[in-house]
This record gives sequence, C-alpha cells and structure tokens, in this order.
Amino acid sequence: MEYLFNKIPPHLIKKICQRCENASDILSLERAYPDLNSVLRTVFWTQIRTLTILDDEHHGSSMWISTRDDLSYGVEWTTDVIKDVLTRSCELHSFHLLCDSARNETMSAFIVDILLSTEDLQLTSILLGLPSTSKFAFRTESHGEWPSRSLLKCLVKLVDQQKSTLRHFLILSAQSHLLRFIRGENNKLNTEFVGYCDPLIYSVFHYPLIRAFSDG
Repeated sequence: MEYLFNKIPPHLIKKICQRCENASDILSLERAYPDLNSVLRTVFWTQIRTLTILDDEHHGSSMWISTRDDLSYGVEWTTDVIKDVLTRSCELHSFHLLCDSARNETMSAFIVDILLSTEDLQLTSILLGLPSTSKFAFRTESHGEWPSRSLLKCLVKLVDQQKSTLRHFLILSAQSHLLRFIRGENNKLNTEFVGYCDPLIYSVFHYPLIRAFSDG
C-alpha cells in the first residue's frame, strides 16, 4: 500500500491534502506515510501564514491556521500540534494569542518559548488579546493574575527578537499599564502599541479586523 501511495503523482497528493480538515489529519497522514514528508511540507506547511489561538470562558478553546489562499482550518488543541505548526510553518507571518484567564499561563508560556527557539522565524505581526475587565486586573505574579510579568517579559523578548521583520505589535486591552510595562522593558521597540477594548474580539477574531491587521 505504501509503495502504491508513493507512486501517486504530486498533484493528486495535493488534492488529498486539501481534503484534510485540519493539521491533525496532515500529521496522521505523515505518520502513516513518512516518505511523503517532503511533499506534504511543500504543499501544506509552506502555505500557513497565520496562527490564532483563542481561549476564554465564553467561547472555549480553539486554534486556527490561515493559509495564503485565505482558507482557515480548525486545529486540534494539543501541545504536539501547536509545536508542529509553529516549528514547521516556515512562512508563518502572523501570530495571534487571545486569552482571558490565568489558567492559560502555562500554555501561553509554552507557545512563546517555542516561538523564541524557532530558527528562521520572521513574524511581521503579533496580536495579543488580553482581558479588559477589572476582575482580571494586572497585579503581581504571586497573585496568579493573567498575564504574569514573566510572560510579558518573554513577549518583549520575542518582539525584540523579531524586530527586523515585525511591523506591528498590537495589544487588545483597556489596561494601559500593560502597555507601560512593555514599553518600560524595552523603549527602543520600533513597533505600534495600540490599546483597544472590545469584548467581542474574542468571538470575531477571524473577521476583517484581524485579517486587515495580519495583512499589515
């Protein structure tokens, strides 16, 4: 079976990839047919432009990838898939993290750490959606509030690391002190910091606002 599958022309393999519903299906296909790795990487991984991770108490957890053809795929929420998307999407340009609870601190730190350690990553935009209500007030890390200072410092490091290609670093939050904190960590960043308060952002992340931002 593997021998026959390997004889399928590339254009038919591309059709198979297009029929896969999400990145998890692509990974399953790769594990089943390891010889197709190079083809799949050309067909699928090089097309990913935007990664959006969404998690809040109203809409649940989800992860989306958008391709250069303006198609969006829902992706299974697992650390392995997140790592694969971040490290293998060689033309990933935009990264969106929209969360509203401290329970995502570990996951967010994990994601940012992968971004920091990924070679040849050239982001043009980073979108960080932070809680805008008073109950999520930014305090000290010891209180377990979201986001912690350590995570913000990692984000500052990420922005600094990507400064040669990064055009926009947008924070969606009414908490102006978050902006002051990041500016205080590195006041030489040549990026745009924009305060924005709109709870609906957590449900319309794939709408024109985000798309326009991703397109620069």
